[in-house]
Amino acid sequence: MLTAVACSSDGPAAPSATTQLPTAQFEIAPGVLARYATPPELPGQAIALSDFLVFEAQVDSPLVVGFPLTEPQMETTEVGFYSVENGVWSGIIGAISLEEDGTVLQAVLPSVPPNAIVLRFPADATLP
Repeated sequence: MLTAVACSSDGPAAPSATTQLPTAQFEIAPGVLARYATPPELPGQAIALSDFLVFEAQVDSPLVVGFPLTEPQMETTEVGFYSVENGVWSGIIGAISLEEDGTVLQAVLPSVPPNAIVLRFPADATLP
């Protein structure tokens, strides 16, 4: 199992709303490269709570990730990791948990997705 923390001190700093996205890839786990990207249009009532990362993996292994959140969360009922392929959004199945202070969402993903972002949906929203 590979362990990675996106936007950690091991990689470039997370971009802020006023800066351009870094274009260079960085290694987040052995055999897994990531780069920041602008996400396509979000589904429905989704609110982005993290940066959007695109992955390039030379390995097919479960991955433990942690994405810093733009605003702290106290529970995981309305948040999750999502990926998009060919314009279709889907939830990434994996065990998720919040760091104690609610600023990082962690997950054990069964494999490396092509991309990932943390989204929050209102309780009454239809999830992709």
